[in-house]
Amino acid sequence: MKTINLKNLVDSYKSLSIETLSSYLGFYGIELAEKGKNCGLSANELDCMTSFIELFKTTHDSISLLDNFFVGYIIPQIGKEFDLLRFNKTNVVNIELKSKASEEKILKQLKRNRYYLQFLDREVSLFTYVQETEKLYMLDKEHLTPVSFDNLYKELIKDCDEFDDINKLFNPSNYLISPFNSTKKFMEEEYFLTEHQEEIRTNVMKVVETSTAEFMALTGAAGTGKTLLTYDIAKELRNKGKRVLIVHCAQLNSGQSMLQENYGWDICMAKKIGDKVLKEYDIIIVDEAQRIYQTQFNDIKVNVEEKKMKCIFSFDEKQYLHNDEKSRNMAGQISAILTQPIYKLTDKIRTNKEIASFIKPLFDCNEKLSNLKYANIDLCYCSQKQEVILLSKHLQEKGWKIPRYTPGTRSIFCYEGYGTAEEESAHAVIGQEFDKVVAIIDASFDYDEGGKLIANNSYYSQRQMLYQILTRTRQKLYVIILNNEPMLKRCLEILKR
Repeated sequence: MKTINLKNLVDSYKSLSIETLSSYLGFYGIELAEKGKNCGLSANELDCMTSFIELFKTTHDSISLLDNFFVGYIIPQIGKEFDLLRFNKTNVVNIELKSKASEEKILKQLKRNRYYLQFLDREVSLFTYVQETEKLYMLDKEHLTPVSFDNLYKELIKDCDEFDDINKLFNPSNYLISPFNSTKKFMEEEYFLTEHQEEIRTNVMKVVETSTAEFMALTGAAGTGKTLLTYDIAKELRNKGKRVLIVHCAQLNSGQSMLQENYGWDICMAKKIGDKVLKEYDIIIVDEAQRIYQTQFNDIKVNVEEKKMKCIFSFDEKQYLHNDEKSRNMAGQISAILTQPIYKLTDKIRTNKEIASFIKPLFDCNEKLSNLKYANIDLCYCSQKQEVILLSKHLQEKGWKIPRYTPGTRSIFCYEGYGTAEEESAHAVIGQEFDKVVAIIDASFDYDEGGKLIANNSYYSQRQMLYQILTRTRQKLYVIILNNEPMLKRCLEILKR
């Protein structure tokens, strides 16, 4: 994205055709809003910007002060959008444009914007202009204050910084808070939900207060923020004095252990629910419910119905690790007993575009290849297991996470010969996220006649374990190909190397 002069932008809006304007703004990385889409610069926003500039010019008619603005910038992987951003050497200025808005909503948005901008090691100045009242507001600590344009002028007159790539300023790891991998920050509320997530949480809280047995479900693919929302709901319920049990249908991780030991949360593996007296709880939350066993599902269902409890199933039916989990069709069984409409998270707000664009065509040769540069994906070919082991240890020392394919309890599978013993398994990393992930693709992988990725099945589905490992990646992915030339060729096709 390039910076633009706001006066020049408005002049272009007034004089150019929509087609030419769209092309011109596209040169700066600015999208015009399209019908049916939520993103992009709308006519209302352009009208509001015009009003803002006209008022600004009445007191400070200096074109240079309106230069070097990023318009409609969106933080990658987060989806957080800012109307106007301008970076000075010591501070960053954010201006939001509203046709009309209540002071309560303005305050809420500016506080949220401050959270995202505070990681830039600059003083943050936040303003909102409201076209209806022609008022300019500034966030002053925790309060919203009406101010004159002189206040804005004092911030804009400071020397401006120029950037080749604004994305380099924003580290997604600062914002992708996970209840498992950033447990302390999660408990200290150092994160924000999206409006859609907040809406779902509000609806759940209303249902919880009813006197009847209720079954609810929350679904979403990897990257939609399902785990964060699930645990945020649990935290909110606990804060309201509700007795909450989280049933996790996988191995417990270190973050869940911290929630248990340091914060007193009740979390158990699904296979341990027999040790719990379910009727003692007000709400049961079943996390990764697509993996629950039939007897466990039946037990929870009976208890909820008999004691008029509340139950929330959180799941993604694509995230199975054993073919039996798929054939049980727990998603269908859950849907059949729901008393509320299913809550669906669809926006992949936590997804790295590079990683997602690599995974899709890797698992299906019919998927269209992207034109991305894939700067955050590395590829290495090894012909021997020993090479993989040595490379894995080297990467591990550099801070890379190397989830291993889950070993057998009674049998030894072929992929165990190169796994890093001290690393967590594919089953153990369910729901977690890591900045740098290593995935190993061995000779077991191939494509069927339809171009779909397959793997020699062991007790666990190696194909699904690979999907689980890849989708844990926040920023960087390192793919090691072990003695599989066809898979190397496919990866090279995708990465265009």
